Amino acid sequence: MRRILAATCLIALPLLAASGARAADQPTLTPTRDVDITYRVAGPNGTAEQRVRWDVAGGRQRIDPPTPGLHIIVDTHTHHLDSIRDAEQLVLELDATVAVPRPGADPAYARHGTDTVAGLPCTVWQAGASEGGAELCFTDDGVLLRITAGGHVVTEAETVTYGPSNPVDFAIPSGYRRIGAGQTAKKPAAATPDPAAPKESPP
Repeated sequence: MRRILAATCLIALPLLAASGARAADQPTLTPTRDVDITYRVAGPNGTAEQRVRWDVAGGRQRIDPPTPGLHIIVDTHTHHLDSIRDAEQLVLELDATVAVPRPGADPAYARHGTDTVAGLPCTVWQAGASEGGAELCFTDDGVLLRITAGGHVVTEAETVTYGPSNPVDFAIPSGYRRIGAGQTAKKPAAATPDPAAPKESPP
């Protein structure tokens, strides 16, 4: 459940940031410059590593979850999500606003102090109007460094590296099949023999 919450927050927050004007006293929900972040994510069998990269100019986010051979690309401008599976050479295309639940069109945030995570200062924000909601620690330039829920750390940044992103990391590999939500990934059907074609005589 905690790993699902982490993945949901990492995708949903950029969509919220793109959905409307930013209130005067709320965190910057997306990075303002290209950045590569490695997180430690809590799960049922311990913790696992998850990598998130940002192409700010293109409005794109790449998430590499702990599952091998899978990564997700989110376009925050179009709200389009591609789930890319390398073993199947498959791209599942989704509307991110439908696929990912969001906390609301206009969530409230309350400041809960400051902290330092991965060597960077961040402001702790409580998401939601009621006490006990998730706490998110953001840098001033919009990098999410920690998610805490129910008093437990769900996601925490281990390394944060600023620098220009590589467009190749956000591109769909050539030759991958695309399917929409609800469709079944089918392999191309084998060619059907033509009954009118002449049959070869046995040697």
